[in-house]
This record gives sequence, C-alpha cells and structure tokens, in this order.
Amino acid sequence: MLSQSDSHLSFLSDLDSPDRLSITRIELFVIPALAVDSSGFRVCLRLVSNKGVGWGEFFAPESDSQIDLKQWSEPLRGFIGAFTDPDSLYDSLLPGHVDGRLNELFSTAIDDLLAHIDNPTFIEGNAEETVLKNRSVAYVSII
Repeated sequence: MLSQSDSHLSFLSDLDSPDRLSITRIELFVIPALAVDSSGFRVCLRLVSNKGVGWGEFFAPESDSQIDLKQWSEPLRGFIGAFTDPDSLYDSLLPGHVDGRLNELFSTAIDDLLAHIDNPTFIEGNAEETVLKNRSVAYVSII
C-alpha cells in the first residue's frame, strides 16, 4: 500500500522553494497497445513537479481486470506536496497495496524524475502528454 505519514515524509507548506521537490500533479493513463500484433494496454504514470516530469509504465494484457484507476488514485493523493528529501518518497512505498504494480509505477516515475532533475530541457518535455490523453481509454489526474 502506498501511504504517507509525518514520520515517513517531510511535507512542507512552502511549495515554491527551489531546494524542495514539489509534486503538483500525478496522472494515470490507460492506452491501447500500439503494436498491431499486441493486445492489451499501456498503463502510464506521469509525475509532474517543479523539477521536471517523471514517467513510469507497464503493459497489461487485455484480460487484466485489476487496473482500477479510482482505487489506485487514492493512495497517490498523499504524494501531492513539497518534500525536502526526494529519496524519502521511496520510504513511503509499502508492498501491501492490493496491486504491487502501482508501487512499481510510482517508484519508476520517481527514478525517472530524479535522473533528469538537473536537465532543464526535460522540464519542458511534455509533448507526449497530449498524445496520451487523446489515446487514453481511461485517465485520472490527481492535483
């Protein structure tokens, strides 16, 4: 289960500080697979912050009935805000969530964000967002 508590995360009210990571939006997309010979869905998590964008994704078979974006969005709400130590976000990922793929998605998005945090051009690299929204069969935005 994803969760957040005062003992695990350093939530701060000052969202504009350049030294802090401020997560402003988390988006979940479910998109039909692109390959002609593939059936199923591409499930993406987009993490938007003052330091850039992070992505996580996995592919799910068409028969997958475990993808419930409403259920998945609830534990992610606690990650909207500012954090003094981005690595502390990993401490809040708990393996007990009903579908462990959500932890993997979020963790991968954090990894991606932190890998590009010093690359200012990455902050503006949001072209894929419009394409994903247009192709999505399901979409949730958490702000």
